[in-house]
Amino acid sequence: MMKKLNSVLYSKRIKEIAQKGEALLKDLPHLPKDWVKNIVKVLPILVLVFGVASVFSGVENLLSYSRRSFLTEWIGIGRSYYYVNAAFAILIGALYLMSHKLIKNKEYEAWLLLFWTGIVSVAHSLVLLVLGWGGIWSSLISAVITFYFLYEIRAEFVAAKNPKVSESKPKPKKSKK
Repeated sequence: MMKKLNSVLYSKRIKEIAQKGEALLKDLPHLPKDWVKNIVKVLPILVLVFGVASVFSGVENLLSYSRRSFLTEWIGIGRSYYYVNAAFAILIGALYLMSHKLIKNKEYEAWLLLFWTGIVSVAHSLVLLVLGWGGIWSSLISAVITFYFLYEIRAEFVAAKNPKVSESKPKPKKSKK
């Protein structure tokens, strides 16, 4: 099961899509390097907090529909709204929690998991739009901000994946006599 999940999450196709996204955002202004390094430093804590909060939010959405007031029914937010939000929140939380340990080690797979959370978040917004519960502008702004920050920190994870080869001169071989 994990092997199949890993083959989907880290597939060659998703890596190609992620690389193409970099070309789209290359002309935007970039954050200072110090900011990026500081974001990457606190990222493990943020991912852990957001992951736990997202899972709890999803579970709360699953369990709390019966406690909602008549106002939500009057506005037209039914049970399906809470179930859709719960499913996406739990999925996003799981992706965040899966990436926590990898982010500590600055592994490229951690960045790919964060990329997946961005994709799932956009899918969540689109589903809410189609069902009539979301706003197009908030969804668009959220997606732009998410992917901007993702691609700003990407270099830290790519650099960790491909460390530079040392520039030192090779040592001469000892000859046998």
